[in-house]
Amino acid sequence: MQLLYSGYYDFDHTTIPFQVDNNFYYVTKMDIPNVVLLLDTNKNPTIFYSYQDKTWFDNTTFTNQIRKKYKVNRIYCTSQLQEYLSSLPHAKIEIIGDIKPLKLRWPKGLSKDTRSLLNHYQIKRVIKSPSEISSIKKASQISSQAITRVISAARSFKNESEIVALFKQHVLSTDQIEKLAYLPICSTGVRNSILHYVSNNHSIASNSKDLVLLDIGCKYQNYCSDITRTFPRSGRFTPAQKKIYQIVLDVQKYAISRLCHDGDWLKISRDVCLRIYQSLLELGLVYPVDTHREKSQLVNLFMPHSLGHTIGLEVHDTNPSGGLKTLKKNMVVTVEPGIYFASHLLFTTPANKNLNYSEIKKYQKIGGVRIEDTVLITQKGCQVLSDIPKEIVEIENLIKA
Repeated sequence: MQLLYSGYYDFDHTTIPFQVDNNFYYVTKMDIPNVVLLLDTNKNPTIFYSYQDKTWFDNTTFTNQIRKKYKVNRIYCTSQLQEYLSSLPHAKIEIIGDIKPLKLRWPKGLSKDTRSLLNHYQIKRVIKSPSEISSIKKASQISSQAITRVISAARSFKNESEIVALFKQHVLSTDQIEKLAYLPICSTGVRNSILHYVSNNHSIASNSKDLVLLDIGCKYQNYCSDITRTFPRSGRFTPAQKKIYQIVLDVQKYAISRLCHDGDWLKISRDVCLRIYQSLLELGLVYPVDTHREKSQLVNLFMPHSLGHTIGLEVHDTNPSGGLKTLKKNMVVTVEPGIYFASHLLFTTPANKNLNYSEIKKYQKIGGVRIEDTVLITQKGCQVLSDIPKEIVEIENLIKA
């Protein structure tokens, strides 16, 4: 028998939208709080729901959705779940969701398995179905439109918070979009070196030549998008900014060109690392080293994160058993190389003999550049689902327009 719990939501006191358990949604496609679904060995459902006070809350909308999905005549109150479980014969219950809020006294005759079903769906979720791909495409499309609008207004922003607000205004006014996929990251200048900068509240001078790094995405039907663009607030890249930006763009396009069914993600990541090393060497930011390990260690100082990750119901979605190694058709991944000038990594004591500090200081004010797209793996290649200008001339023309 299986017990699936959508998740607890306090209608009286919670002020953020309900976040359904991802595996519950994967199985049921229902985004309804406080639902317990019991499935017997023949998949026959028994459903429990935490009915709210009719004077204050609407139960009917939720219960109608449940009846439409499962064709049940009766939906029990969650307060009856304890008695129901106690009446069951000896059995193993496979569980999805955090059931602690249900405050159950687990019957002695029932064994509880919280791993098997979770592991099963964690693996199944790696390969996306057509409907899942459609939702991720839609989320990416809506986010792309919003980010394009943000870039075009670059010269008007006086604070990082205004940039996030414009994105939200666009996506949240779109039908069926209620949630962002993750906390927005919007930084300027040296703060671009902070990978998960979420303060988003620094002022931006009207004559600023800083780069803006915007890492943001919305959800559509609970499926995520994840996109990053870096652009000049002034509308024009400085010569130094152009050099770093072009390196990141070139390696991102190279990585995307390598993606395909049965593609070796680890080898692609290693090759990207070597390309970044070579570019840093040509810029004079690092000194020559011999081994791949030494080159990787140097690159990790400038790009202290992986090339990308899977994406789906979670922005960092489930991986194949053993980790993301071999790409398969209908996986969806992000590709997000970057170069950052983080003082705590580069300016260490003792100094790193393989770093050219005098040259690095010339680029330090840039903070960092990241470019990220959401990408669907296909049989012979891939499809980039996000659609936003990213060539230097395209970005400058978009802002100038």
